[in-house]
Parts: sequence; C-alpha cells; structure tokens
Amino acid sequence: MRARLAAMSRAVVIFGLCLAILASCSKSGASDGGSGASGSAPKVTPSTTDNTAREQARFDAERKPEKVVEALGIKPGGRVADVGAGTGLLTVHLARAVAPNGTVVATDIDGAVLELLHARLDAVGLADVVERRVVGAETPGLEAGAYDAILLAEVDHF
Repeated sequence: MRARLAAMSRAVVIFGLCLAILASCSKSGASDGGSGASGSAPKVTPSTTDNTAREQARFDAERKPEKVVEALGIKPGGRVADVGAGTGLLTVHLARAVAPNGTVVATDIDGAVLELLHARLDAVGLADVVERRVVGAETPGLEAGAYDAILLAEVDHF
C-alpha cells in the first residue's frame, strides 16, 4: 500500500510539473486551434530523408535516448506520453520500446511538426504505435493516471 501511494504521489507530482510548465507557456504557440489538421503533409525527398537521418543520428549520439528508455523501465505494451514531442526524435525510441502492443501519445502545440513526426515514424514502421495530439499551450491533453511514464524534453515556447 505504501509503495502504491508513493508511486501515485510521484505521478501526481510529475503531472503537476507538466501542468505548471505548460501553464507558463505563451498561448501564441498554438498553431491550429487544436484541430490536429495542419494542411498538407510534408514533402519527403531524398534530401529531407538524409537530413532526417543525420538529425536522428546526432540526437541519438548526444542524448542517449536508449538509456532514458532503460532507466524508466519502458517495456512492450506500455503507455507513454511524450509532451512537446516535436518531430519525434525521442518518440521513435519510445515507440520501439512499447511496440508492438503499447502506445505512445505524442503531443505538441504545432500540428505541422506532428506531421513530420508521423513521417519519421512511418519511415521506420512505427506510425501505428503513436497517437498524435495537437494541444493548447495550457492543456497537456493527457488523461490522469493513464500512463506508465510522461516525458518532457526541451519543451518551451517563445
């Protein structure tokens, strides 16, 4: 019972921090009113594919996302949220970790970057593992108590 209360307390603190961070962000970052539609999908060319691969390799080398996944104990079948997912540099690792039966909920205030995230995941066969959500700057768009882990990395607005 004590361990369960401690885990719930940690989850509440993490969720509270998420809310506080998001609440401190400017409303001006929301791009499409939360509809999830961003117009046409990004055009993928050999040049953008090369840039995406280089960007992913650099992120992987610098940030060691596999260590994050390992440290958090993210396993197949898990449910994880990536708040401020952007183009999905971390999301792809989370999706690999929870696949084939788990889910990653990737949120961002910008629908266009979530389209880029979708292209990145589609290229590696993981698009079906990730649910994309466009959210407002003050609303995380996550259900309470529904996640094994909630991650935020470089979540900021100007």
